[in-house]
Parts: sequence; C-alpha cells; structure tokens
Amino acid sequence: MRDSILNVMKKRRSIRKYKKENVSKDLLLQLIEAAIWAPSGSNVQPWYFIIVDDANTLEQVNAFSPGLLGKPP
Repeated sequence: MRDSILNVMKKRRSIRKYKKENVSKDLLLQLIEAAIWAPSGSNVQPWYFIIVDDANTLEQVNAFSPGLLGKPP
C-alpha cells in the first residue's frame, strides 16, 4: 500500500487547461464521495458541495464573487 500511495503522489500534476466536455454525473458523484472521505481537523467535516452546470448560473456566481471560479472554460 505504501508504494501505491507514493506512486500516486509522484504522478500527481496540476491541470491548467480544461476540456470543454461536461463531466458525467457518475464521475461527479465519485469525486464528491472521495472529497467527503478526506480528513478534516477534529473530524469537523465542513463539506458543502454545489454543482453548477448551467452557463447562466455560472456567470451569476462569477459576477457575485469574481476570481472564485478562476477562469473555467
């Protein structure tokens, strides 16, 4: 197990360019599940997830808090 964790850490990378394809609902749910299992201080688990897949709503979020979203495709 130690080797597999080390291997994952060595292969990690930062993504700076994104495809314009939508992420499948199944993959989104898997990612949220993984995030929920992430450790938190004192096991507080302060998780809140909001999935926005509508361009108009995304623009409104960006107008409310510029810079929050970075520069999504």
